[in-house]
Amino acid sequence: MKTTPFNASEYFKTPEDFKILLQDALETKHSGYIAHVLGIIARKQGMKALSQETVLNRGSLYRSFKR
Repeated sequence: MKTTPFNASEYFKTPEDFKILLQDALETKHSGYIAHVLGIIARKQGMKALSQETVLNRGSLYRSFKR
């Protein structure tokens, strides 16, 4: 059986969707899951925009949210 990687960002499209996803992650209090969700949101919103808004290096952001 052939499988494909699961990409959560395909299922979350609106800001409300991401809010629900982040709330779920925060409720678990699992730092790895929270970081994973933040990475999903950051990639979906655009790392370039995030790096400009936060004044953080884009490469550093990618490494921080590496899967």
